[in-house]
Amino acid sequence: VFQITPPGPDTISLELVQHPLIEGVGFTGSRYVGTLIAKTCANRPKPIPAYCEMGSINPFFIFPDSLKTQTTEIAKGLTTSVTLGAGQFCTNPGLIFLLGDKPLLDNFITNFVKNISEIPAQPMLTPQILNAYKTGVEEFAKVKGVKCEYYNPTSSSVSSPAVFSVCYTDFLGHSDRLQQELFGPSTLIVKVTPPFDLSRLHQLLEGQLTATIHATAKDNATEISKVIDIISDRVGRIVWGGYPTGVEVNTSMQHGGPWPASSDGGRTTSVGTRAILRWVRPLAFQSFPDNLLPPQLSDSNPLNIS
Repeated sequence: VFQITPPGPDTISLELVQHPLIEGVGFTGSRYVGTLIAKTCANRPKPIPAYCEMGSINPFFIFPDSLKTQTTEIAKGLTTSVTLGAGQFCTNPGLIFLLGDKPLLDNFITNFVKNISEIPAQPMLTPQILNAYKTGVEEFAKVKGVKCEYYNPTSSSVSSPAVFSVCYTDFLGHSDRLQQELFGPSTLIVKVTPPFDLSRLHQLLEGQLTATIHATAKDNATEISKVIDIISDRVGRIVWGGYPTGVEVNTSMQHGGPWPASSDGGRTTSVGTRAILRWVRPLAFQSFPDNLLPPQLSDSNPLNIS
């Protein structure tokens, strides 16, 4: 079942989660509304759990040898991932770290922009979301050091993809602003040239649903390990050599991450088999005689559970 509260005052959502029959809340949307919902659930006379998924820009790291040998393939894959569903996937890769010499970085950006420019404009979920995206693109381009590599709006009723770039130093200086999710088919490329020192990301990088690494056996294993150490504290799922928008519903899937990706800090998942655990409560029967146990727990197994 797909449910969405209509555009309007935030009070609509808050009234819903305060209803006395509601025992728990699952939410996907903005950080602003998700934070309000989480606080409201916690402040009820009888507090209830709120599992709020509130946005993620899903950092994507490409190491030098991958840039050298796989630029064409990765540029195509990233184009699909960034623009899938008009960029409205919560696992949209909105922050791309390119590690390499300037010619490698420029070559990748050229290939990526060429692919992006061939993607037609797409409608978004609501006019409000579309307008927020367009305003966000204009504001993003005003941040110091940010260059708009591609944006070609063709109509007021659809979203056109956007690509921005910034050097690593300027990203560090404006990381708070540049980590704000721009919901839609857009991404920011951070250009990192040698020597690679990503240690400050450990303090600056916000919580995310995913992070992705593209590297080969020829890339520096120590540098790769440092990135893995950094993102392990900041994300719920690390993807190797793939794209984060590929979310498979299975037992091992983790779809949740540290704040602000998830209100519970990524301790649960909203996708996969374990997602049901958000909506059940453990109950233990200690030292009970078999005849008084629920049939699901009886040694005689009357329900033939296997």
